[in-house]
Amino acid sequence: LNDHGGDVTVTAGGASAGNGGAFKVVTGASTLSASGDASISTADSVRLNSGKIRLETGDGAIATGAIELAVGATFYGFGADVTITAGKTTASDATGGAVTIEAGAATSAAAAGTVDIGLNVASKVEIGRRDNSVMTRVNGLAETHTLKIGEHEQSGTMNKRLKVTTPEVQPPVLYPSAIWSFDVHVPGAKFHDQVAVSFGANLGDVTGRVTMTGHVIAADTVRVVLANPGHNERIETVATGSYDITCTAYN
Repeated sequence: LNDHGGDVTVTAGGASAGNGGAFKVVTGASTLSASGDASISTADSVRLNSGKIRLETGDGAIATGAIELAVGATFYGFGADVTITAGKTTASDATGGAVTIEAGAATSAAAAGTVDIGLNVASKVEIGRRDNSVMTRVNGLAETHTLKIGEHEQSGTMNKRLKVTTPEVQPPVLYPSAIWSFDVHVPGAKFHDQVAVSFGANLGDVTGRVTMTGHVIAADTVRVVLANPGHNERIETVATGSYDITCTAYN
């Protein structure tokens, strides 16, 4: 047999000037017990695919209707959960279903919608498997206010990382035991910051024995120090170039 089951279509009333009719389904209330459940599901299929469920609002000339999913408030107990789970498979050569959340497209990519999760009242936002066995990938620019790596009790929480690139600097010739320094304005730099300084060329003519350090000397100010160690008998010339300065702080 190749027959098909009959469809059921429920359509509210149309209108010419006013709004079209609404469609509402409400379960029964109870005075002393729980209200009735609402369930929408498709039937199982023993040979092919089961049917899909689609919720979609119509197109609009000015704006389209939104889709809202919300759980009611409770007066005495715990708040109810919202769970979205993709389909599982028992086939050894197949993958489980994916969950995709995508914002609305726009004519300009910069004007596309955003995806916001846990912005206002979430006490915790957790992403990724708890056994840390799979990769969690973040594309594009990832911005965070604090960062903790690892679960050790001594793992520090990073709460600041500043980076400044200086204009080109031309140090003087460094004689043995000579020390030369210059100060850099780094907005937000404070005492106790960990300062790292990098340079894009060799520190010295050939030997590279010139040492380079950096430290905060005042609020918003980092001092970069170049030194030709006393045991070095060579006169060193450091190339002209820019310096990258980073200031990192931990809780």
